[in-house]
Amino acid sequence: MCDFWDTVLFGTQEYRQDPLYVHLHLHALYPLKSEHFEHWIGLWVATIDTKFTGVVAHHAKEVATQIACTMHKRIIGTQSPILEDLLQSFHAMRDR
Repeated sequence: MCDFWDTVLFGTQEYRQDPLYVHLHLHALYPLKSEHFEHWIGLWVATIDTKFTGVVAHHAKEVATQIACTMHKRIIGTQSPILEDLLQSFHAMRDR
């Protein structure tokens, strides 16, 4: 997981697997719901806000939310209004 985020946030290319595959496997064992994605992003954003500030912190929250939106749509089959609204708020903050 650390390699994944290192690759996503800093471009290290440490992670070379398909993260969707891992989540699809988990979903087959224990069906994921919107609440799981929404809870996870809440924890992620709260942790970033507690530990970091600035452009990279904002980027980490925005990218994670985009990934959560994509994973949600691919796994659940629909968009999450909560995740989509959060993503739009991050885009708006970035564009200021």
